[in-house]
Amino acid sequence: MTATKQIILGELSSEGWRRLLSAQPEYASKCPWEKLLGADWSGLLQTQPQFADRCSWAGECGDVWGRLLAKQPQFSDRCPWEKLDGAEWSELLQNEPRFADRCPWEKLSGRHWSSLLAKQPQFSDRCPWEELSAWDWADLLADQPRFADRCPWEKLKGTHWAILLADQPRFADRCPWEKLEGMDWSGLLRDQPQFADRCRWDRLDGDDWSCLLAKQPRFADRCCWEKLPGRAWSHLLREQPQFAHRCPWEKLIGPDWCYLLAEQPRFADRCPWKELNGDDWSRLLHEQPRFSDRCPWEKLSGTNWYDLLYFRPEFADRCRWSELNGKNWSRLLQFHPQFADRCDWAKLDGNDCLNLLLSRPEFADRCLREDFSGRVWSTLVQAHPEFADRCPWGKLSGYDWACLLVRRPQFADKCDWSKLSWEDWEELLRTRPEFADKLPKGE
Repeated sequence: MTATKQIILGELSSEGWRRLLSAQPEYASKCPWEKLLGADWSGLLQTQPQFADRCSWAGECGDVWGRLLAKQPQFSDRCPWEKLDGAEWSELLQNEPRFADRCPWEKLSGRHWSSLLAKQPQFSDRCPWEELSAWDWADLLADQPRFADRCPWEKLKGTHWAILLADQPRFADRCPWEKLEGMDWSGLLRDQPQFADRCRWDRLDGDDWSCLLAKQPRFADRCCWEKLPGRAWSHLLREQPQFAHRCPWEKLIGPDWCYLLAEQPRFADRCPWKELNGDDWSRLLHEQPRFSDRCPWEKLSGTNWYDLLYFRPEFADRCRWSELNGKNWSRLLQFHPQFADRCDWAKLDGNDCLNLLLSRPEFADRCLREDFSGRVWSTLVQAHPEFADRCPWGKLSGYDWACLLVRRPQFADKCDWSKLSWEDWEELLRTRPEFADKLPKGE
């Protein structure tokens, strides 16, 4: 293994190790197993159960036992059943109903019951139906209409009815249609247009009409077109450009034009280009670089340039580099290091440099400075211990040292222990009890 790869492996977080071993278990011999937390172990063992003998099983697994046992039920004898909450039990029993005899049913809320019965209706005799909310009923009946006789229909509001009828139109005869508002009708008719004769069309506002006609243009003759604002027109014309002859183009503002032209460049001759600002141009050119010859580049701010070059580095020759501030540069160089020679490094402050060096340590010679704060140095050395020989250790506060030594105990010989407060010691000793002998006398 090369030195570079060893450094990369040494910097992996617990989640990083979980991801690596899940995809490439051959790296197991290099893994510092003590780093892995409960959630990491659960994720790993779901796909690589052969590592079970490495697991201490002592960590808190949070909501991950349900997921683990659903994939690998052979680990059930390790499960601390009393720690599972209602959400975990619902998730587990949906996939592994065999564990029902262990379940403390009182932990399940109405939401948990709705999810469980949707997949495992045989547990209905255990359900406290009164705990289900209107949302729970709408979701449950969409999957399990057999429970309709249990439903307190009066609980359901218009939104719940729209969601339910979109999946289960059989319940239409029970629906109090007057409860549905414009948004509810728009959502329902998109999926179930046969209910149009029930609709109170006057309740739909412009956005409701736009969403409905985008999927069901058959209702155009019912539309009150003057209700549609500019944003609604841009949404509608993206999906149904045949309505362009009805559009009052003057209603559309910059963001509306960006959204429309990204999908329908055919309307470019209608666009009032002078009204678009830097934000609009950055978004539009990201989607439609063909319009670059129309762009007044001087309108773009540093942040606009970062947003554009992130996706379209081919516009670099147009960039006014002086517009970019330190934060813009820090973010841009993380993804496009080829622009480093254009950078005004003096603009980057300590936090900008830190954010850049965490992912691009190769720029250390360009922006590493001793005037960084102790907090910046502590964070940087935690991630890249190779910078330790350049660190002004005296700048680190007690808190900075506690954070650093938790992750990099090899630098203990550099520490000024007198700087640590009792809170700092608590934080440090929780993870690194081996430093207890460094406590000041009397602490």
